[in-house]
Amino acid sequence: MSVSIGAIGLVILFTGAIASLLLPPASYLPFIVLELAGVALIVVSFVRLRRFGLPLARPPAK
Repeated sequence: MSVSIGAIGLVILFTGAIASLLLPPASYLPFIVLELAGVALIVVSFVRLRRFGLPLARPPAK
């Protein structure tokens, strides 16, 4: 689940960056908001991975 959230965030981030490069600079605010949303999703995915951990990386139970 966390990996898919991060992947969606990465796609949103790059979509905003490419759109801000290709479209005329009437207002960059929507693109900046789109890029910030992408970064926020990536951060959320890393926080979720750290909190819940990867099932394969957990130490064995004692």
